[in-house]
Amino acid sequence: LEPWDLSPQFFDLWQNSRPNNVLYNAGESQTKTRLGLVYDMPLSDKASLQARGFIVDRDFINLLPTQNAANVDLQSGFTGAGLSYTHTGTLGNLRNEFVIGLDIEQQDDDRLRYDNLQGVRGPLVFNQNESVNSYGIYAQNDVDLSERLTLTTGVRFDDVEYEVTDRFLSNGNDSGSISFDDVSPMVGLSAVLSNRLNVYATYSTAFETPTTTELNRADGTSGGFNENLSPQEATNLEFGLRGIVGERTSYEIAVFNIDVKDELVQFETPVADRFYFVNAAESNRQGVEFSLTARPIDRLTTTISYTYSDFNFDRFVDENANVYSGNVIPGIPEDLIYGEVTYHNPTGLFASLDVMRVGEQYAENANNVLVDAYTVANLRIGYDRRSGNVLFSPFLGINNLFDESYPGDVRINAAFGARYYDPAPDRHLYAGIKIRFGG
Repeated sequence: LEPWDLSPQFFDLWQNSRPNNVLYNAGESQTKTRLGLVYDMPLSDKASLQARGFIVDRDFINLLPTQNAANVDLQSGFTGAGLSYTHTGTLGNLRNEFVIGLDIEQQDDDRLRYDNLQGVRGPLVFNQNESVNSYGIYAQNDVDLSERLTLTTGVRFDDVEYEVTDRFLSNGNDSGSISFDDVSPMVGLSAVLSNRLNVYATYSTAFETPTTTELNRADGTSGGFNENLSPQEATNLEFGLRGIVGERTSYEIAVFNIDVKDELVQFETPVADRFYFVNAAESNRQGVEFSLTARPIDRLTTTISYTYSDFNFDRFVDENANVYSGNVIPGIPEDLIYGEVTYHNPTGLFASLDVMRVGEQYAENANNVLVDAYTVANLRIGYDRRSGNVLFSPFLGINNLFDESYPGDVRINAAFGARYYDPAPDRHLYAGIKIRFGG
């Protein structure tokens, strides 16, 4: 989509705001490091323990095309750990597998905002620390009701606590805390119709809490959190089947329906690039997912998947009395196709080529701005080398192989200046090494 393809209304906004991008040196950059560890420990022939942990560090700088509080400096740290216990035995005379686990995660953000003096960092106007602690405990049980029928039940309890410490006190102290908690049950039934075909059905609920960015107030200078925001809640019903064709091909088909209430919706303030969120809508999300994996020869694996999404607002009237009920939810393509070909040589050499086709999608609630479809391909080659119990896998990749111009991110409802698109990287190279310990 080029600017001149926009309606006259959006073209005028784009043309009037475009000089600000250069004037204020608009753009963003980030650095991110991540480390994770998973440890599996058998306790007996029927029981095992798994421990997980991770740490992530992220520095993010964002310069917005305006002056007030438009130089954003966000330093984030994420840590988390999990522990799960699995026991396989019997329930009466029925085979039974039981899993219980605990997840603990913590996020700590130092969020600062300065005035953007035409690309130069101005005075500090916002400074607060945002801390999020989440705790989750879950249990799941699979019991074989017969040789061909398995019943799965599960439940999860989550508690998420937010705390903000205001460090910029000249405009008052906005420190405070909020918390959310919920219980999410699920139940599923799967049946083996033959040695080549399984079918299943599941029902589950879930809740999604706002992020710290979504909880921030709209004006960019007031501290604290938006206490009017609450989690969005969803109920999900899914049916599917998994099958095998011949000796080298497997497939999976799933049909789902998700009803969401108190949906978190993004809006743009009259100030460019300033967003806020409200629980403004109820939606229905229906779709079909299909995947096919085949091995035409021993060393070659091919995968293709397709997703069809029919996501619409059931009820949505915004604060300006604009009615979007029945419209398509923006930012979600109707069609998504993914294909991958992977080659593994006994010498350790491997290569993979993947291609993704992303269909058209809307960029705003009114469904007036349509984002064009695009296709992106990536290539990766590498080599597996084992030394004792350590596997070394150096690799080299090319992302955006054919140098496609496409949006890496669609900025929902960014009507000011028609700034709906963050450009994706051009063709680029990367290299790394993966090290795996164990057998």
